[in-house]
Amino acid sequence: MGQDGALMSKLSWQMVGLIAVLSAAAVALATLADWDPAAILGALGVLGGIGGGAAVAGGVSGRVEQLQADTAAQTTQLGTIERRVNGELDARIEAGANRAALKVLAELRAQGVIR
Repeated sequence: MGQDGALMSKLSWQMVGLIAVLSAAAVALATLADWDPAAILGALGVLGGIGGGAAVAGGVSGRVEQLQADTAAQTTQLGTIERRVNGELDARIEAGANRAALKVLAELRAQGVIR
């Protein structure tokens, strides 16, 4: 299931609640108010748009917060990896430089340039 499917399943109870409220409002307006069907449908459309937008915005903000938390955790982990890699590389470079210096000194001694 993609992100859209996950968002819809996460919001399904909110959507059911919204439909129930809109249905109750439609019945109440149809029985108690002297509104024509077009006015009732218009009012339900406005209420549905507001309620649906709020439900989707709530789901999206929760996902954004989760992504921010994941990013913060990854940033900490990347800092740890960076320290390990840089420290390990520094140690390898230093060890290589020491080996090279020892080889140069050994060769200079072998040629009699130094004692």
